[in-house]
Formats: sequence, C-alpha cells, structure tokens
Amino acid sequence: MDSSDSGSARLALEVCTLDLARREVHRDGDRLPLSELEVRLLERLLRHPGRPVSRNTLLKEVWGYPKPVRTRSVDNTVMRLRAKIERDPSAPTHLISTRGVGYHLELPKTAGPPTAGGAPFLGRARDLAALERLVADGARAVCLLGPGGVGKTRLAQEWCAAQGAVVWCDLSEARTPEDVARAVATALNVPLAVSGDAAAAVARIGRALAARGPQRVVLDNLEQLAGVVEAPLGAWLAAAPGLTLLLTSRQRVRRPEVAHLELEPLAPTAGVSLLRALSPRELPPDAPGLAALVRRLDGLPLALELAAPRLALMSPAALLDRLDGRPGILRDEGSRPARHATLQAALGWSWDLLDPDARGALEVLSLFAGPFSLEDAEAVLDPEGTLVMDRLGALRAASLLVGEAAPGAEAPSFRLLESVRAFARSRLDAGPGRDAGRLRFARWVLSEALRWGSALHGGDGARCERRLTERVPDAARAARLVEPLDPALAAELVVALRAPLLLQGPLDEGLLALAERAAANAGDPELQARVAILRGACLQLAGQLPRAVAALESAAQAGVALAEWVVEAEARIRLGHALAVSGALEAAAREGLEGRRIARAVGHHLLTSMAEVRLGFLRHLQGDIDGARGHLRAALALQQAREDRAAVARTLGNLALFDLEEGNTARARAALEEALRLDEALGNRAATVRLRIDLAGTALETGALNDAAAHLERAGALARRFGDAEGEAMAALDLGHLAQLRGQPGEALTWLTRARLAFTDARNALFIGLTWIELVALEASTGNVLGAEQALAEAEALLEGVGSPVFLDGLEVARAHLALALARQAPDPTPMRRQAAAQVAPVRERAARSSYLRGALALFDAVWA
Repeated sequence: MDSSDSGSARLALEVCTLDLARREVHRDGDRLPLSELEVRLLERLLRHPGRPVSRNTLLKEVWGYPKPVRTRSVDNTVMRLRAKIERDPSAPTHLISTRGVGYHLELPKTAGPPTAGGAPFLGRARDLAALERLVADGARAVCLLGPGGVGKTRLAQEWCAAQGAVVWCDLSEARTPEDVARAVATALNVPLAVSGDAAAAVARIGRALAARGPQRVVLDNLEQLAGVVEAPLGAWLAAAPGLTLLLTSRQRVRRPEVAHLELEPLAPTAGVSLLRALSPRELPPDAPGLAALVRRLDGLPLALELAAPRLALMSPAALLDRLDGRPGILRDEGSRPARHATLQAALGWSWDLLDPDARGALEVLSLFAGPFSLEDAEAVLDPEGTLVMDRLGALRAASLLVGEAAPGAEAPSFRLLESVRAFARSRLDAGPGRDAGRLRFARWVLSEALRWGSALHGGDGARCERRLTERVPDAARAARLVEPLDPALAAELVVALRAPLLLQGPLDEGLLALAERAAANAGDPELQARVAILRGACLQLAGQLPRAVAALESAAQAGVALAEWVVEAEARIRLGHALAVSGALEAAAREGLEGRRIARAVGHHLLTSMAEVRLGFLRHLQGDIDGARGHLRAALALQQAREDRAAVARTLGNLALFDLEEGNTARARAALEEALRLDEALGNRAATVRLRIDLAGTALETGALNDAAAHLERAGALARRFGDAEGEAMAALDLGHLAQLRGQPGEALTWLTRARLAFTDARNALFIGLTWIELVALEASTGNVLGAEQALAEAEALLEGVGSPVFLDGLEVARAHLALALARQAPDPTPMRRQAAAQVAPVRERAARSSYLRGALALFDAVWA
C-alpha cells in the first residue's frame, strides 16, 4: 500500500485492486463498493501485514467497543470482504483466520518484503528516522548504501512494516536491462510482451505505475547493476509522479533524483545488545570478550548473526580467539542466500564487482593497521599519485572504504573495516604481488617513523610524537611481514619505534625477539647493538633489572668494538641509570659520566641532555642536592635550545622536587602539574606514572592524604596497564606508607608485600631496602618485634653499602621504631625511649632538605604518638 499526503491508497491483490481512498474494489472490470467499516478493518490489518490481530482488539479499535462483547460482527464483516477480494472465499489467500486469535492480512508473495528471520531491529532508530525524514521531505528515491552485511535490507524491512503494503523486488539475480524489467514487472503483477524488448518493458512498467497513483517500491540489491539500472529508474520516476523508490546497494546509484543514506556498522553498545539477543544461550552481564568480539566483527549485523549460533558451543572470548586465520568458522547452513552464507562470501560479492586496479589497491591498503590519509595511500600505491584518487573513489563508492573526518584532524582519513582488511589481505597473501607490496609498504613506514622520530625532541615534538605513535601498529605489522624478505629492514622498523615503545609500553617481547633475530640474520653488528639498547631500556621498564643491565653492557661493548660512539654513549648512559636503581651507585656514576663525556665529544646534544637528567637522579639518591640541581639545569639548557617543551616541563618538574625537599610545596606542585598536563596530552604513560607519584609526595607534605591516595592509585593502575612493573611497585610502596599514616596496618601489609615482591623480582636493591624500612615500622607498631628485627637486618644489608646519607638516616629512624617496640616489652621502657629519641634527633636536624626523611619522621610520630 502507498499513501500520499492526502491519504489515498491502492493495494494490488491476487485478483483485484483495492482503492481505499475511494472505497472501491476493482475486479474484472467492475467496481465493488466498500463500506466505511470494511475500509477501517483493512487499514487496521494493513498496519502489520501477516501479524494476527485478535477479535477483541478489532472490536475495540475498529468498532469502538470499550470492552469485550460477544458478537459475530468481525466474522460477518470478514465474510463480506472475502466475497469481494478473494478468488475463492472458502479458501482465502488474503484474509486469513488465525485459530483462537483472530485474523491477519496476507499480501501477495511477490509484493511484500521478505521476513526478517527473527533478527531484532536494534541500533538503527536514527537511520530509520533519517529515512523517514528524507521521504517526508519529498525525496523521490532513497538509496540505503553500505558494505555487505551492514543491515540495509533489514532497515528497508522495518521501514516497510510502518508503511503497510509496499512492493518489494529483489534484484540480486538481475544482470541485464531485461532482467531488471522482468523482475520489477513480476513484483508489480504487470504483464509484459513476449518480445523481451527491454525499452518497451520499461515503458510498460512506467505506464502501469502512473495508472496506480501513489506507490512505494523497494528495489533490493542493486550493486551489480551499475550502468544498467540508472536509465529505468529515471524513466519510472518521470512517468509516475506518485512513485517513491527505496533502493539498497553497496554501490552509489548515479541518478540526480536519488538521495543516499549511508549506513555505518552498529555502535558497540547496539552490537553487544544484538549479539545478546541472538545468542542461543543467555550470556553473563560481564561476559569476557563480548565487546571485543563485536569490535572484531566491525559491528556488522550479518557477522553478528553468523557468530551468534557459535555461542551455544563456546564463550565470546573463545570464539574471538578462533576467528583469526579461520574465517570459515562463521557460516550459515540454513536458508540465507549464498552471498550471505559467510562473511567471506558477502565480501567476495563486492570484490567481484571491482576492476583489477581497484582490487590491487585494496590488497595493498589492507596492510594499514588503522586509518590512513590520501598521502599515505599515494606513497604505498603510486608514488606519482596520478591514479590513487580514482582507485580510492572506486573503493569508497563500493562501500569497501570508510571515510573519516576526526575533529581537529589535519585532513580527512580513511580506514578499512577489519573484515574487509582480513579479506583483502588474504587475497594479497595469495597473489603474485605479495612480496613487492609488503616491501614497498615497509619502506614507506620506516621512512615515516624516521621522519617523525628525528623531530621528536624539537619545537613540534607533540605533533611528531602523535604521528609516530599512529605508525606503531603499521611498523610492527610491517616488521613481521618483511622479516623473511629483508631482515635488516625488519630490525630497523622495530628500532624506529623506540620512543613510543618506551614512553607508552607495554613490553612486546615477541617484537623485541623479532628485532634481535632479524638483526642477527642481517649480519649487522651495529644494528644488533642498537636493538640491544632498546631491549635493555624495555627490560628496565618492565622491572627486569639484571637482564636490562646485561643487554646494555653488551651494547656498550659492541659500541667500543665497532667505534660507534653514539651507540656506546647511549648504552653507557642507560646502563648507569639501571645500575643506580639497582643500588650500585659508584658503578652507575662511572658509566653515566663516561656516557656524557662521549656524547659531548661527538656533539650529540640529545644524549648529553639524557645523561644530565640521569646523573641528576643519581646525585639525588646520593643526597647531593646541589649536584643534582646542577645536572638538571644543564639538561634544561639543552632542552630549551631545542625548544623541546615536553622535556623542559618534565625537567622543571624534576627540579621542582628540590623545591619539595626544601619545603616549597606549592611551587613544586605547580611545576609537576604542568608537566603532567603535557605528558598526559602526549600519551607519555611512563612519565605520567612518575609524575603522579611525585604529586602524591606533595600531597603527603601538606597532609592531603586523600589526594595522595588518588594520585597513587591512578599511577599504579596506569603502570599495570602498560607494563611498567617498576612504576607499579613504587606506587604500591607509597600506598603502603599512606596506609600506615591512616592507621590501616592490614592494608599497609598488603601494599608493602606487593612492592617488596615486585622489587625483589626486579633485583632492585635500592627500593627493596626502602620497602624493608617501611616494614620495620609496620612490624614494630603492631608489636611483632621479631619481624621488625628481621626487616631491619634486611634493610641494613641492602642500604648500608649504597653510600647515600639520606638512606642511612632512614635506617636510623627504622632502628628507633625497633627501640620503641622493645620498650613496650621492657620492665623499664625509659632507657629505650631515650635511645629512640637520640636516634631520631640528628635526623630531624637534617630533614629540612629531604622530603623522604620528613615522610619517615611523620610516620614515626604518627605511629608512636
């Protein structure tokens, strides 16, 4: 049924046509009148064709009875209608009785839309509203456009359900103008001449549409008819002013009258809801892997419908694990058309419609792990850039390429759905141009990584870091693809990722192993040394200090043997820092100073700056505040000369720690917050963790325990997410200290045990010792003298040889804790209390320039108040 704004409607049935506006039945040349009651009954049943409506509902909504009554009014009216519209009223095919319920209206099979197969209609309310607005605003033809399986037909079905009778024509088997005319004529019940003249058939259909008045027709699956269907569409729209067409296609329809409504995959929440609704078993509210499975399937309704039956046999997480490399696992053995029986078949249908150039372009573009720009595509497809726009346009028109315009982006970008990427990559892997495409892509990724990496520590550092980070997935993928073809190229790709790997983590053991293997196979000792530096730095971040030291020592030795001074300088600088946190402060100073000397000699300002920062950290550990401040100011001058704003802010934050040492908490907090703002904006997670731990220290200085807890909890969670074991342990240590200040010994023990085990695994002697000092206080305050004595012995063994006066003072405070614990058990506690007071008195005098000592004394006073 098609309605105009005036409410007129016509419905073609098997042996007659209903004109509800004129209350007539046109049959065998006669016009049979319809009563007002008969029209209202038909209109009510036409709201949802095929859906039974009870007699009580009909009596209420059509006859107007306020409550159920015993009457045969409905049955009698149906009998009269059947005599007018049915071929055989005793065997009706339209007005059908539903036993025990009522009646429903069955439309001619060729006229109505296919059923939705029980699939719920979810996540498309906005699209349905947009379609209805387009039609209401006067659009003569609307094309639902999108990739295979996105739900175009399902949206059209839902639209039809709200319209009443709509003629539905599936054109998936049509290939020629004759096929189109024949299929549309069959759907409309329009007889055609035997001649098969396509032009005459199109004209005949146009005259029939014009004679019927307002009519709504759905033409489903037009993508294979590019260049074939446009002329008939134009002819029918011109011949029948009352005609409204709804089209579905993966390709744009090139007619000026056609408005396109592009469908995106379902939003994540809608995709999860659909998968839950389709699942043969109820899924737990927090089913692991459910959201990830929806993302992996791109939120495509077809993919979710194919995946749902598998959830009867396995969890969403298990199905997700089985998807990679096994696309055939999602398969329908039921009544779906062959092109929708698998996701691969749906994509193959679109693939077959592309020309060879567009297929080749899609294969290479499948190597991108994420979004890419026009310039990116030109670089990997055609360095001259003359044909790329045409190929991208063809893929975009075929709904195989998604266009994106992110807020604030420099230019629009493109991406492939994961299903399209996997399909196209499988074609590339099996094709003759596989190796050439992979190598061209890898070389381009390396050039991009080197380009952005070289400018990372300059005035445009934030933008460069963002662009370099965007290339990480592409570079990692390219390294794995080209390792057998060009191992040196594979290793160079991994080394080029050093900045984002170290700043953002997590440690990718497989990627580092690939780089080591590839560098060895390439037979390049200098490349092997650079890989060893990267491994050492990543291992330190992961809390594996012995392995980190070994890797960095081998790199330094290789630098000496090869006379590669830059390699040796960086290796020694990083080695010095690893040794410092291991507690070997003298060895750390030797390596750090030698690394700085070499960096200065070769004029490498970036490495010189790195050395100064690490030497400042070392001097701070040794209690030499003025020396530490001097190193950091030297680093700051080099960073300012490069206009490296992020590094400047970070170093100012480090210098602010000395303000904190001297009690200027407000200035320290301001500098640290500015550094945190910049590093969070850059996504520098390693620096963010340390800055939050430092900010917790400023909060503890002012007694803001809740603020300190918030910073430490966020630091620990972030460190855990990206694999910073050292940062996570440091946050746990401070949370243990905080719990003791709050009088929560049980929670303190949990945090301190976690920190001690992590530092022990990392063989981080310095921080193991600091943790034992905290445990001395905890055991002493809870009356466990034996535990306090054992903890103190452990702390002394680790810290007495470090050579740091600050930590030696920390040991004195720990001994005072033990003395007061012993005093509790002594008949006369006075001597031991005096001993404790004597032990902490000189520490109080020196604490003015040490926030660590002030924190230790604050805990001492809180515990023994």
